[in-house]
Amino acid sequence: MAGFGKQLHIGWLNRRLLSWRPVVAVGLISYPLYLWHWPLLSYTRIILGEMPHRDFRIILVLVAFVLATLTYFCVERPIRFGRRVRGSKTIALLVLLTTLGGAGGWVYVQKGIETRGNVVEKRRISKALEGIWEDSDWAHRTRDCREKFNLPPENIPQCLYHASGPRTTILLIGDSHAHSPFDAIAEYNAKFNINTLFLHTLWTPIVSLDLEHQKAHLDSVLNLIKQNISQDISKVFIIERGVLNLEAKDIDFPPSHNRTLLGEDGYYEKMQYFVDLLRKVGKEVFIVSENPVLYTDIRNLIHIQPFRPIKNIKKRKPVYKSDVLKNQEKYLNVLKRIQGATIIYSLDAFCPTETCLLTDENGLPLYADDDHLSRWAGGRFLVDHVLKPYLAPKPADATDDGTSHRKEE
Repeated sequence: MAGFGKQLHIGWLNRRLLSWRPVVAVGLISYPLYLWHWPLLSYTRIILGEMPHRDFRIILVLVAFVLATLTYFCVERPIRFGRRVRGSKTIALLVLLTTLGGAGGWVYVQKGIETRGNVVEKRRISKALEGIWEDSDWAHRTRDCREKFNLPPENIPQCLYHASGPRTTILLIGDSHAHSPFDAIAEYNAKFNINTLFLHTLWTPIVSLDLEHQKAHLDSVLNLIKQNISQDISKVFIIERGVLNLEAKDIDFPPSHNRTLLGEDGYYEKMQYFVDLLRKVGKEVFIVSENPVLYTDIRNLIHIQPFRPIKNIKKRKPVYKSDVLKNQEKYLNVLKRIQGATIIYSLDAFCPTETCLLTDENGLPLYADDDHLSRWAGGRFLVDHVLKPYLAPKPADATDDGTSHRKEE
């Protein structure tokens, strides 16, 4: 009896509910409804960069019902039940599927259609995000540079040289923060027939050596530079990650046993000694303060999608200028104490208001990760908004452009 009652209940459900005309109508258009609702809801979310409002989603579902109904009557029924040219339907569908499959395969092999706006934009953003690690030729460039100047690998882990003129050379010294903008700086210097040399060394203040060891090491390397290329170099720019090198930690970098906490006095002593040595061999010395460090890798904030290449990163947690100043407080105190060097402060350029910039005026990311500038967008921003007054030959009475602060000797 229980089984009979259950069958009776199911039969009533089939007769009363599932045979109800509105339900049958939905069943008839169910497959085209499935095909239409997914792209409408999914691509709207992609285009907006977020879940659309509930009312808008309801409207999209209603639109999907209308399109599904039209598809059922204008496409599905004629194809399935139409009597005209019945034998040609299979051939036509086969040709259509083959064409679509071939077109999709071609687009996949070509990695997108070159002229499509989103493909062009994706390539533009990907290029702008490029960091120094995407420089596949840097090992060969380093080898050629060391051979040119006869520099030993044990003293010069990385060496990059861009020749643009007969003699005058600008030297960049420091860690990966000097490496990142090298190509952009070299590009700018080339306009004035000025060569650009980068030495990523183990003998700047970033290494926590005892001072006596550092002095001996510095003396030997500077003598090497003096013998080989000193006659070409008039300006030396020191660019490095100061906060990390001073405190052995940073916003994105937990305390490390591989680095020694130098403190303000220790960092000042090493940097001042380095500046003094450069001055003794006739160099004009510039120290570029480090750019703001982000809380997270910028690649986590920028998502390249089919119809919206750049996600709106302004909705993410901003980097506040006050926080950067607080984080760099000890480091900036050291720079104020340095004598014999021009200090170039970059903070006002990267943080022109209470919040700091993540992209340039063209919407290109200034960073390649959480602290390194992107090779081209970030590097060119540094040149245009910070370094120009100090790189290019200028009259002695030239003034600053207001984007950085210069501390005269």
